[in-house]
Parts: sequence; structure tokens; C-alpha cells
Amino acid sequence: MNILIKPIIYFVVWLLVAVQAIHAQVNITATAIPPINPILTQLLSATGSGINVTISSLQDSDMEIVITGNLQRISPPAFSITVREDIRPDRPTLRLSQRARVPLTYNLFQRAYGNFNPDVLIFAGISLNELKDGLNYKLPEGQYRLCVRVLTFPELRFLREVCVNFNICYQAAAPQFTQPVNNMNLNASVPRVNPRSPVVFTWTPPRAICGSLANALSSLRYDLEIREILDNQTVTDAINNPFIFRKTLLPSPTFLLDTNLYKNILKEGKRYITRVRATVIDRNSPVVIDNFGYSRIEAFQYGDNSVVQINAPSPESFYIPFSERKTDFWDDALTAYKKKERTDTLVPIKEYIPLILASNGLVYSYDAIELLLVLNSEFYTSNAVRLSNSSTLPALPVVPQNKRTAFNSEHGVNLQPDAMEEITYKENVDSFTVLIRKQGITDTTARKLNTLFSQLNIFSQNISATNRVSMKMINELMAELIYQLRAYPQGPQNQPGQLETIVASLEELMAVSVNSSSSNFRLPFKKKSSLASFGVTGNSSLPIRFLPRTDEDGLTFSPPGMDALLSFDIIVYHYSKDQPPKPLLNTGDLTATYKVFYITSGLFNHKNPEINAKASTGPASTAQVSLPKTRFTFWTQSMFTKKQSKPQEVDLLDAFLNSKKRWPEPKRFSIVLKVD
Repeated sequence: MNILIKPIIYFVVWLLVAVQAIHAQVNITATAIPPINPILTQLLSATGSGINVTISSLQDSDMEIVITGNLQRISPPAFSITVREDIRPDRPTLRLSQRARVPLTYNLFQRAYGNFNPDVLIFAGISLNELKDGLNYKLPEGQYRLCVRVLTFPELRFLREVCVNFNICYQAAAPQFTQPVNNMNLNASVPRVNPRSPVVFTWTPPRAICGSLANALSSLRYDLEIREILDNQTVTDAINNPFIFRKTLLPSPTFLLDTNLYKNILKEGKRYITRVRATVIDRNSPVVIDNFGYSRIEAFQYGDNSVVQINAPSPESFYIPFSERKTDFWDDALTAYKKKERTDTLVPIKEYIPLILASNGLVYSYDAIELLLVLNSEFYTSNAVRLSNSSTLPALPVVPQNKRTAFNSEHGVNLQPDAMEEITYKENVDSFTVLIRKQGITDTTARKLNTLFSQLNIFSQNISATNRVSMKMINELMAELIYQLRAYPQGPQNQPGQLETIVASLEELMAVSVNSSSSNFRLPFKKKSSLASFGVTGNSSLPIRFLPRTDEDGLTFSPPGMDALLSFDIIVYHYSKDQPPKPLLNTGDLTATYKVFYITSGLFNHKNPEINAKASTGPASTAQVSLPKTRFTFWTQSMFTKKQSKPQEVDLLDAFLNSKKRWPEPKRFSIVLKVD
């Protein structure tokens, strides 16, 4: 027995020595010194801040090596860029001289990653185009891990690997005024600054979101500007006026405006806006200041004679809940009147508003009601109007053809399924399956979850054909539901009704997100509320289905070419200072300074509405979105002031049902949102 064991021990010892000898041929050291520059050409550094990687030869002869590796963002969310293992390089990355120490430069890094050729790399969770930043490649913020591996050439025998963790952080908050904000009389409609000399302007310097940017923010300069608000202008209109005073390259976040030296700059009774812009002097600095370095716009009045601000009328008293509207009945009456099958008749104003909005493709909401009321002021003093009434409708801005074409292409992509979302969905269902067996769940909640479990299993049969937008929203709702269940019962108690709202949102999305070939859709029966468009089949375990419409003669109609996603134009507007107020839809500030946000109702958080929010592609007076036919919460945000409008819940299915009744020329859907 001993005779057999000794040779085996000798062989194992020899193998360990051989492996150590192989590894001993090179050594790799890697350190991360913040702040780390997100531009890939400046990510690595031989000295100073950045990623420092050194490859050292430990042998007395030259050797040829291949450098490869993996770049991974750990959070949030994760992605990775890996060199494919099945590709054999035709030349070494580096010829390493005996006992040499070579820093990993960007050129070597680029060669190690196949010159960022997509055919050589495996992208998971991100694409190369998403890293493009002008002529450079730029990493988004997050926690990263870079692994550098050295292989022999041409054998590609593994020598050594080292990994280093680091953070990418380059966002900084924009400066914000502290004075003259705190020197204002806030009892006036426009905050008033008391006349005195000097007028002190102070603001907070940009604040780094992570501490590693403190040194990078040490060299800043500020540009201060003041503009007058002319008559009948809003605060955001005034940003397009020429400035009456400007001071550039200020070294500190304070400026004293000596009104004795700068005479007639500020005049009593006049209104002004001011803002400041912070810039980083070092052009190589990775810092990106929010809003291009601009602060919020601050409005103030210098002295007395304050201007009374005109408020737009409130639409709440004209709003009818979805379940109480009789739009179908009045639509039939209007159609019969146009065909001369019935005489003209009076319609209550509250019922006439949803009718005229639906007839023109406008989604019914508080802001849409308010816009219609302002354009038809006679509605305030009338209880009813005739069907033949000719209302004034808003002249909505037209989307440029190039933007429409680009959006149609994007819409087509959104209609396609996404394999990654399908995988995520299955993982979520697996987690949900485990959690619904959790102890302590009440009978009522358990019944709802078991019903949802049956619906999820049935929906699983359709996910390979479900569009990526709906699947992503379903996965986000599932993730939130799983989070709530893991915290149960504490979670639902902290947010009453949140679990039920998430379940309802999931059921809606699963009912309307399958493709057009497999989706049935029921239009509302005649002379019934639009609520009749919703129905659950006899088996409560099945998802909601929308069935074809059957008229009084027994004929069945189905909407032609119904897509799984609807495309909407989103229009933002505000009011002028005219009397009566005039709605503005095409002013320059609307085109340049507002973003539109939307989120499924089950994920909306009133305390922090931007959680899980979806922003439109960019600030514009007319944005376009592709969304499933379900309920969403919409709001806007000023890019200058960061002020958000009041969130509104909008039922897109309601708009679809009403506008599709005018085949074969249905109106294009539009959602109007008021901004301040």
C-alpha cells in the first residue's frame, strides 16, 4: 500500500510546484484611487487618481502575453462587458521584457478588449452604443469591478488574474439660491425683495453626490444673470429675454449688487428672474453638474406695486368619475343627430365635456377639462348645451415629421418581445410562488394572491409574444409585490392598500398586454357606461378578457389592427397673464424646459413620485410615448425650477374605447398636461 501512495504524493507535490512556477512568471497589482474618471480613455492612470494596474515579469527572459478581462457594474443595475473566450488572438497584447514592470495603459486596455469590437465582446445588460458619449466611451455611475487576466501567447495558458472594485461618481447637484430668497416678503403674489444697497445674492455651491468629488469641485466659477419679467409673461417666458445684468467668472458663491454703483438696474415695482450657472475650470474633470450647471430660476419683485397672479380655474367641480360617465349614451345621441335620425337636445355641461374630448382624441383628465373650460368660458354660466353646440378646441402643436418617423420606428421595436424580460418574469414568478405560502397571510389576501397566481400561470403562455414595454412594467410590479410580501405583514400595514393596488395593476396589464392576434377586446354596449367595457369571464382564475362588441341587431364588431401598445402625443401647456387667461401651447419654454414622467398606478409613490418613473425621451412641447391600455399616473417637471406639476391618474383604455368608435378614421390620442 505504501508503495502506491508515495508516487501519488510525489506527483501532487510536483503538480503544485509546477502551478506555482507558472503563476510565478508574472505578478499583477491593481489599486483604485478616487475619483475615478468615467471616460474610458482616462479610466486608467499610471499615477494619481484612477485605476492603477501594473504587470510585472518575474522571470529572466522575455515573454509574450495576452491581456484579457471583465468589466462589471455590480449595481445599479448590473451589467458586464467580457472578452469572448472562444476567440484566439493572432498576436500578443504585450511583449514583456525580463523583470520588467509595465503599467496597463489605455492603449493596452483597448487592445485587451479587442478595440471594443462588438464581435469580440459579450455585452450583458448594456450595449456599446449606450456607452457612447460623443467621440468617447463613458461609464454610467455605479459600483464596478474590473478584473485583469494574463495568459501566455500563443498557448493561452492562464497565468494570473487580479480584480479591483471602484465607484464611478461624477454627478453633482446644481447650485441653489439662498439669497435673495430669504430676504423676500412671501406674502406678495410674487416674492418681493426690500429695496436696499447692496442686494445680496448668495447660493449653495454644487454638492457632490459622493464624497470622492470634493477635490474635483474645489475649482469652480459662477455666472450670475438677471432678466426682467415683461408684462403678460410667465417666469419661464422671461428666460428668453435679454439679460439686464450679468457677472461672469465669480470665484465664490456670493455677489453684492451695489445699486448705487449699478444705477437703474433694478427698478421698484418691476419683476425679475435670476439664475446662476456653475462651471468646473478643469476641462479634464469628470464632474457633471445637474441641469448643465444652472440653478433653478428664482423670481422676485423689487419693491412695491406687486402684480396679482391670475390662477387658472379649478376643474374639480366638472369632473365625473369613470364609472358614472354616460359618454356612450350621448355619443349615440350625437351620432343619431348628425344622421338626422333625432332632433337636437340639451346635454348637461358635465356630460358634454367628456363627449367632446373623446370625439377629438383627447384623454379625459383634470387638465384636459380645465383647458376646454378656459377656451369655452360660457360653460361656467350654463348648465347645459345642445348637441349642435360648436365648441372651441385647443390648437395642439404638430409633431415634426422627422420626430414622428423616428418614434414610429421606436414604437415598432417596443412591440417586439424581449428574451431578457421573459427570463426576469419567470424568476419573479418563482419567487412569488414561494412567498404566497408564507405564514401569517390573511384569508382575504391569500385569496387574492392565489387568484393572481392562477392568472400568472395562464399569462406565462403568452409571454413569448408579449411586447417588451408591457413585460418590463409587469416585472417592475412583480418586483414591488415580492418586496411587499417579504416584509409582510409589516409592509402592507405601512402602506395600506398598496398590495391590492399592485395586484390590480398586474391584472390590468396582463389583460391588455398580449398581442393583437390573441387579444379579444369588448367595446361598451350601447347606452351603458364605459365601465361596461370591463368584464371578467366566468372562471375567476382566468385573466380579464375584452370581448367583441355586439349591437342590438346581433352584429359583432372588432377593432381593426389593434396594437398591444398605444401611441400617445403628450402636450404640455400653461397660461398667459392675459385677462381672461389664455392657454399657451407653443411657447419656446415649453419646447425646451419640461420633461414628462409617467408610471403605472401600482408603483406611484405620492411622497417620492419619481421612484420607478419613466421619463419621455426629452423635454419638448410634444412628447410621444408607447404604453399599454391601462391606468398611468402622469406629471411634468420643469428643467429649470425642478418644480413638479400635480400628478394625475389617466385611464388610457377609456380614451382608446371612445376614440376607436370613429372608424375608419380614428383620432390620434393626445394627453394634455398643465405646467406652472
